[in-house]
Amino acid sequence: MNKSFKIHVFLLFVFFASGSTSAKNHLPNDSPLRSVERYISQDDTVGLKQALTKINNEFIKFQNDYVGEILIRACSKAEKSGMKNLDLFYSLVRQFYINKGNRLKSLEFALKQYQELSKHGNSEGLAWILIDIGNLFYDEGEYSQAINFYTKAKNIAIKENNSDVLAVIFMNFGLTYKYQKQFDLAISNFRKSSFHRLKSNNKRINAATYVQMASTFLDMENLDSAYNFLNLAEKVYYDDKLGVSLVDEIPMYIDIERFRFFVLKKDFLKAEYHFQKGQKLAKKLNLEYDYNCNFYIKAKALSSVGQNQNAIKATILSIDYFHKNKMIYDECVIYQYLGDLYFEVNDFKNASKYFKLFSIYYEKVRFSDLSIKKGMLRSVAEVYESQINLEKTKKVLEVQKLQNNLRVRQKNISQLISLVFALVIFILLYLFFNSRKNSKKLLLFHNQLKSQNLEIQSNSVALERSNLIKDKLFSIIAHDLRNPLNRLMSQLAIAQKDSPNQQFLTPMEQTLKETINLFEGLLQWSRLDSKDNIYSPSKVSINENLNKIISFYLPEIQDKNIQILNQNDDFLVKVDQNVLQTVLRNIMSNSIASLGKSENKRSISFTTRLIAKDQVEISVVDSGDGFDENTISAFENDLLSNGKGLGLSLCKVLVKLGGWKMSISNSLENSNAKIVIQLPLYTEVLFEEEALIDFVLEEDWKLKLTPLKDLKVYQNSQIRLFVKNLGEISNQSTQFWIEKLLEAVRIGDENTFNKLLQLLKNED
Repeated sequence: MNKSFKIHVFLLFVFFASGSTSAKNHLPNDSPLRSVERYISQDDTVGLKQALTKINNEFIKFQNDYVGEILIRACSKAEKSGMKNLDLFYSLVRQFYINKGNRLKSLEFALKQYQELSKHGNSEGLAWILIDIGNLFYDEGEYSQAINFYTKAKNIAIKENNSDVLAVIFMNFGLTYKYQKQFDLAISNFRKSSFHRLKSNNKRINAATYVQMASTFLDMENLDSAYNFLNLAEKVYYDDKLGVSLVDEIPMYIDIERFRFFVLKKDFLKAEYHFQKGQKLAKKLNLEYDYNCNFYIKAKALSSVGQNQNAIKATILSIDYFHKNKMIYDECVIYQYLGDLYFEVNDFKNASKYFKLFSIYYEKVRFSDLSIKKGMLRSVAEVYESQINLEKTKKVLEVQKLQNNLRVRQKNISQLISLVFALVIFILLYLFFNSRKNSKKLLLFHNQLKSQNLEIQSNSVALERSNLIKDKLFSIIAHDLRNPLNRLMSQLAIAQKDSPNQQFLTPMEQTLKETINLFEGLLQWSRLDSKDNIYSPSKVSINENLNKIISFYLPEIQDKNIQILNQNDDFLVKVDQNVLQTVLRNIMSNSIASLGKSENKRSISFTTRLIAKDQVEISVVDSGDGFDENTISAFENDLLSNGKGLGLSLCKVLVKLGGWKMSISNSLENSNAKIVIQLPLYTEVLFEEEALIDFVLEEDWKLKLTPLKDLKVYQNSQIRLFVKNLGEISNQSTQFWIEKLLEAVRIGDENTFNKLLQLLKNED
């Protein structure tokens, strides 16, 4: 939650060298704002660019509402007049809104500035806006995208040898790795940031870097290092010899980190003293957002040492502020955290209350203007990534071209060998019938023939591999038939609306639907039968996928007079979305088929509920006649083979693939068909490094497990097969390692997977 204000504060440090934050409505004659006012009132652009540059370099002197109003009016006028170099206006207005805490407006002007600089901006300005875009992805927890944009900014800054920009970039790298729990990388980047601070004129601001290093060491529970860096931060901050004006917020950060330090030492009296001291400073500086975010920091620190009740009290203190100021993103984070805390203390009533509030506010965040703007930024990232992927694709095509040429050459060689083989046989027969006396030579030729035959077998294997590649190509072509079939379905639906001949189109629609369902089923079976089968879980909304499937079958639902009941709270689950949609689509198709066509209302109901801390259950009940005993028995014993059974059998295989649970039965009330699926609830997974600090694998097991280093976390089929072929494992250390690895594969936790593979490396 408070990641957002921290990273923006550190970004702004580089601009601030001296000055005051007091409002200046009565401006001196030499103030650069005079030039801006003349532009607004008289269209006078003389000296305007120089004035804007000076305001940008000394922005801390101009942080008040009066200056913000002037800049916004001037920016609006410049936009309407089509003025060039609008990026300076956008930069200043964006900084103003950042200081005001208006993330929506700062995001709006970040987009404008990026577009302007992409056309004809200077490289330093482009580096700053790339940093801000990276910060927006950072705030959303999309760390890979954040690092992507920070890296682009770094490349520009290195080219320009700009220490101020590099200091901020390495600070942001450090913060990103810190929140990903990659503490060694975080410390390394903070040190680089400190190096560039010392190269520039912002030596005193280096105190902020030391605070972050202390905070990281606290996360690592390295109390001695944290204590040293907090002392160093105070010393640098209050060193008058450095000759740089103070940044008032830094003492507050120091006290908050000292609070965390004493909490870890379980000296709660000293901890509370520093927390109250930091809060007094936040009030004095009117840092309302920081003041309320500090309660969240306090709660996290207390809960880390088992003080969950006190953590709940601290968290609740910040709710009114975020609600009053309509900060729905922060409210969303608070409600989720409170739900987790109440769950930990077994207060399930309050846990349910705050999880529901989290769900409500999560939807508000998803469909807010801020979320839409961030979607636009994601599209910028996707364009950038598409350019990279295009280059990769070109290289892949070149490699494939070389491979195809090699296959052609191999085929020609095989044909030549076959021809030589035939010729050799002919010669041998000729020699055999015409000269029995040369038996020794024949024996020699015979041995040569065996050797050549082995070579032919080797080339035959190569030809078989070529055929497998050809089969894979046909599989890809078959897969691409899906889009034309779906387009045909859409066009048929349009034709039905306008055509009077419904009796001809309806059978066509039904036939096409059956064809699509059969095609999808066969395609899924082909995937399951492939050694390259990939199960890739991600964060998925149950209701979103249910609604898509209901929309797909809507014409048939309406035609059969079926009522769909789905009034449940939405849940986020950690599954492969394609697998989930295939399972739900088969269940919906079977339910619709079992109900038949009737003038009376028939129904299909969907119920979702939380059955454990990490498990969600979906129940599907239709008002049909239910399953017969043979179908239930065949499902439980994997004996389904045709008709409705093909869909249920496919569902069962897919459910096992995802590690879920599925059962079919008839409801006790009215013997209706009932299908229940249990899915894993989506939660943020953090790697527990403490469990592996002193963990050591024996050298012989390292050697046996080495082939796993060539596999990725999503190649679950190959990983499970490899583990299964290891047989019984009696070594406890290896058993523990295997269990952690399989758990990481099951939930798609790439970070944990890679850390476990690091233990396979041999140390000198």
